[in-house]
Amino acid sequence: MNQNDEYDIVDAIGPYHDFWLIRPTELEYSQYQHLVGRKDAPARLSDDVFGYLEQTLIWVPNDYSGRHETSTGYGLNRYGPTVIPSASGECFRQICLLSSATQ
Repeated sequence: MNQNDEYDIVDAIGPYHDFWLIRPTELEYSQYQHLVGRKDAPARLSDDVFGYLEQTLIWVPNDYSGRHETSTGYGLNRYGPTVIPSASGECFRQICLLSSATQ
């Protein structure tokens, strides 16, 4: 099975959520549109796993640059892009560590 076959299988059982880790020096936060729809994301979660994590990650500060206006919020956008700025990365890491320690 090659990598494309794996994505075809995931597409068949989706929905899924793709995650990209990008340094601010590599790309402006507002310039992510070319990533939407690509199937080579470094991390991909099924909708079930996303739903499980959603309430835990509601405390992560983000930048919903995908909206018409730029606004700051918390959590992950289930139906569109969410930008987690590098300044929020430590908060995201701590929440993930605490969540995994309680499992």
